[in-house]
Amino acid sequence: MDMSFDRADVEAVGNGKPWTHREEFAAEVDTEHMADTASIFARAAHEARSAGDLAERATRMGQQAGAHHDGAAFVEDDRIDITAAGLQGNGEGIDNVVRMVVRAMNRAMQARDEVDAQIDGAGGVSGMQPILERNVARAAAAWRSAQEFFAAQQAPAQQVFPSVQLPNAFGGARAPVFDFDGVEYQGVPSGGGWAPPANLPADIRDAYLNMTADDAYWADNEITDAIRQYRQKLAEYGAELEEAGFDTSQGPLGIWRSPEMAAFNGEEFGKLIGQSSPDAELLARYSAGLNSIAEDGQGPHGAKPPTPEQQAYLNAFFGTLDTDDLLKAGQLFGPRYEQAQRYLANGVIAASTGPEPLDDIREFVKERLTAHQSEGAFGVRQQAERFDDFGDLMSHATLTPSKEFSTALINASLNAQEDFQYQRMAFGADPLEGSPQLLSLAAKNDAAAAEFLSDENRIGRLFDAAPTASWADNGAAVGDLIRSGTLPDGPTLTQGEAFKRTARDTLMRFVSDNSDAIIQGQYDIPARAELTLADVVGHPENLRAMQAEDGVYPPPSQQNIFSVLMNGEAETAAHFTSHVDAYIEEEAGRVFRQAEGTGDDHTEMRMLGKLSGAVSNAALDTLHRVEQRGDELSADTYDIFKGVLGVVGEAPGPWGAIAGVTSGLADLPGVEPEATAERNDNLRRYWEENRGGAEQLNRIYDAARDARYRGMHEGEAARVIPQTHGDWDLSPEQWDAIGSHRDPNRRHALERALGELGDEFLEGRAGMLGWDEVRNDFDEDEADRLLREYRESLRGRQ
Repeated sequence: MDMSFDRADVEAVGNGKPWTHREEFAAEVDTEHMADTASIFARAAHEARSAGDLAERATRMGQQAGAHHDGAAFVEDDRIDITAAGLQGNGEGIDNVVRMVVRAMNRAMQARDEVDAQIDGAGGVSGMQPILERNVARAAAAWRSAQEFFAAQQAPAQQVFPSVQLPNAFGGARAPVFDFDGVEYQGVPSGGGWAPPANLPADIRDAYLNMTADDAYWADNEITDAIRQYRQKLAEYGAELEEAGFDTSQGPLGIWRSPEMAAFNGEEFGKLIGQSSPDAELLARYSAGLNSIAEDGQGPHGAKPPTPEQQAYLNAFFGTLDTDDLLKAGQLFGPRYEQAQRYLANGVIAASTGPEPLDDIREFVKERLTAHQSEGAFGVRQQAERFDDFGDLMSHATLTPSKEFSTALINASLNAQEDFQYQRMAFGADPLEGSPQLLSLAAKNDAAAAEFLSDENRIGRLFDAAPTASWADNGAAVGDLIRSGTLPDGPTLTQGEAFKRTARDTLMRFVSDNSDAIIQGQYDIPARAELTLADVVGHPENLRAMQAEDGVYPPPSQQNIFSVLMNGEAETAAHFTSHVDAYIEEEAGRVFRQAEGTGDDHTEMRMLGKLSGAVSNAALDTLHRVEQRGDELSADTYDIFKGVLGVVGEAPGPWGAIAGVTSGLADLPGVEPEATAERNDNLRRYWEENRGGAEQLNRIYDAARDARYRGMHEGEAARVIPQTHGDWDLSPEQWDAIGSHRDPNRRHALERALGELGDEFLEGRAGMLGWDEVRNDFDEDEADRLLREYRESLRGRQ
């Protein structure tokens, strides 16, 4: 009878698998090559420029010549020691990183020794392999002893009457009894003698097998504890290295990026996140490796598909967590948790690069809030709260999602906005926080943003008045999407950014075609998104490109967009106007530096004047619309329009008192004939024709003076005329020096200083103001009289 058993038998019957776990850990932590790895790091430290560069260089060295590194030089008393041998003034930061890496290697080797001792025996530990061999030998010995015992017993007497079964079939001799492990086994007659019972050998084997399995259970516990302590220390070292700038997911030392380490980190993170007040430092420690994997997966176009090694880590980490764990992380509040939240959110991005997102977030990305309508309003509200928690988590992400995931997030954001609008209208629920958070994250991927904005139907959905009216961030995330998908990364759109140009043109075509609907509120562009639209329309490349449409500058489509911007928030109007003013100065400077003597300067000035006039025309049109609707603008809105129409900073004197006329011309109290919207519009256009454009003229003069164009940097005018934002409170002598002592007016002074260039600009500007129609309404004398009477009525109120 074979009494032997092996490790497989022991692990099969017991609750511990020490041999298996030792082999798994040995495969994970390859200590045989760690000395060579230490050599590589020591050499890489001499060339690395920073801690962040160290892992990359060590990787290259390990790939190129790992076999040639003399690792033995760094081994002393079975430990890696390169403090003196390998580190020689590489910089304290790099040397400290290498020391930490070496400590991690030594801790790994120590853990291997501790695990190996549980199998092989060492340091006072018996070891499972010796125990196994000893117990197999003891089982064989016990079986031999049993056999010898029964063989030595007196043979039973023969029966006289075999057919009669007597109480003692052996002529009065009792059957011998063998005691094993407290159990008595009676012998059975066999060939004239006694033999062990049939169950005894199996019982002996099982007894020693189970005894070994019990030892294996405790040994496995010791192995598990040793590995756990190692992993805890390794996680600590890894977090410290990441903080120092060393990428633990790279380099020839792979101990931080094993699936086993990932599962451990995920389990520990999950335990902590279930606590009422988890340790923020530990949360960051156990998620640092996840973030490192995620950062490595970033490409020029966002998150790349993970490598097999990276995917294994992500699967192992997130395999230990569920959706509620992620939401609990999103609910954490305070700066101390932001690092762990960032790491986890970045990990979600890394795990969701393809068409299908991470399983734990499918309910937010692939399902709609209305899927819970069967549960009633409470069900939708409850799911909305979970959606917001997910948004809170992802708002901490710092990496760019893949195009696929970004597109899914855009749709999830808009779906939620649409699904929740009933809750907003019926119950007065607060706007969803998660929608703008996810939309802003998705906007990090400019390709996804541009693709979305290249479809007018999707733009219409983005500006749909009902859902967008309740953006929790007042449309900042919508602005992020527009900015990312339409504006260049540099000064201009490159050939590789043609997709953004398409998105920009589609967006502007939509706004132009639907300008009346936008102004009337059928579409709603949230306030913060309006500001971004002003950035897009006012971008130098766009303003310059306007000249290409049928030779008309600006083209009618752009003029419609100007009206949308000037009819929006006061801040938007001012923001857009500042872009135009800066562009006029920039273009004037370019012309003055390049076009002297070509004749192009006159043409360019006229074109810039048209642009200025088109913006003012849009502002005038906006005021006219307001009056026709019987609306009232607030004082601060009129202050903005006053600046837009160029009447801020007028000189004191005969025209100085009129500085507030533009803002007051909305109702013209006490002026005969009775004021109407049309008549007020005519008066404002008269004002713009005679006094508007002063700031742009000042910018043009600054550009000419800076470029030393036609000697404009010389003479008394160049010395006296202030910069654009300078103080025009000039003395009579200064006004006289620039030829304006009889008419101390900023615009007239600049007209004289610029000469024909100023005339060209103002001619182009006047052509956009519709002044010919105004002349037909009343003559200039009547306009002067009405304005004079209005000034007097203002003084009468004081």
